[in-house]
Amino acid sequence: MAQIVRIWGGTIPQFTGDSIYAIFGAPDSKGEREDALACLRMALEMQMKMKTLRGKWWNEGIQFPFEIRCGIHTGMANVGNYGSEGFMEYSAIGLNTNLASRLEQACQPGEIYLSHTSWALVNDEIPCEEVGTIEVKGFHYPIQTYRVLQHDLPIMLIEIVSLLLQIKGAGSF
Repeated sequence: MAQIVRIWGGTIPQFTGDSIYAIFGAPDSKGEREDALACLRMALEMQMKMKTLRGKWWNEGIQFPFEIRCGIHTGMANVGNYGSEGFMEYSAIGLNTNLASRLEQACQPGEIYLSHTSWALVNDEIPCEEVGTIEVKGFHYPIQTYRVLQHDLPIMLIEIVSLLLQIKGAGSF
């Protein structure tokens, strides 16, 4: 999964437990819309990769292979090197990073949730449906949420992502 993040231009500040924390737009940005689309395409590719892995694992006797959830939010964050002399890490902090994490926690396994801000940047290219509002720890107002309709994606987009998976599998990246 880390390779998928890097291919789409993301940065991984940390792995926490079974989670990958990825950011787009820092240290380099392609613009807010392009960063949001790259992040969403990364999440779609991760979901497709997990589907392939679940089939493989099932055939190898793993009865309950895991699924992933993805939460995506676009907003400003404080980005830089944080820590102390003994331990320093590059990261993004702030309410906007917390919101992405809360969206991930709110969605069902196998799904991708977007905040309204991210949805507004990508909805003309990626089909989504309104989930409604959710109460999120740390926010004093409800958060409008959208689910990516992965099954309604244009065939061409699925074929492009599948082709990228095949190319990467061949060691071309």
